[in-house]
Amino acid sequence: MMVVSVSLDVNPYFKYEVFANLKNKNAFMQISNGGYFIEWDYGADLSADTIEANGEFLHRTINNT
Repeated sequence: MMVVSVSLDVNPYFKYEVFANLKNKNAFMQISNGGYFIEWDYGADLSADTIEANGEFLHRTINNT
């Protein structure tokens, strides 16, 4: 399995109504990995394509177990 770490500044997304709840730290922390996207409990999500296009690559780990 390969794990990729990316840093993404979500502040620019706050201007969109669907992401407004993310200003609340508790709401922001309710995040899950949907496989090809990340999703918050209240329904907002970001696709892997968006994250890759706008994020900063940090590192990759490959686990062969």
